[in-house]
Amino acid sequence: MNNKAFTLIELLIVVSVIGILAAVLIAVINPERQRNRATEVANGEAVRKVATAVEAFTSANGSYPANKDCNTGAGNDATCSGYLSSWPAGVTYVNATSSYYVKVASLLIPSSYLCYKSETGKVYKNCNSSCTASKDFTCDEGVL
Repeated sequence: MNNKAFTLIELLIVVSVIGILAAVLIAVINPERQRNRATEVANGEAVRKVATAVEAFTSANGSYPANKDCNTGAGNDATCSGYLSSWPAGVTYVNATSSYYVKVASLLIPSSYLCYKSETGKVYKNCNSSCTASKDFTCDEGVL
């Protein structure tokens, strides 16, 4: 008898190999990490956007804005009116009199922040909540 069909064992082996390859591929690609990296880059741009608005305000007014709500809202929140159309979610501005920093929580490194420091004009990753390096935080230049 000349049988040209696959046996059940052969089919199970092929399906198992395809499943193992798919699992390895998903682990390598890691869609959640890729999404977090993309969001981290967007957060870095949001930090730069706020820093640019603060610098424009400072150039026009001669000093850094005093309040952290430097947005285009009404009343006391209108510090940077005309410099920033909307305040990016999660971004915090901190005035330190002679300098300032802008920070947002990092998605890639738990408990750390992306920070823009006015002294250097650069964005840093893996900083602590006051945008400095410490025991567990290196505050490295760059977003990724």
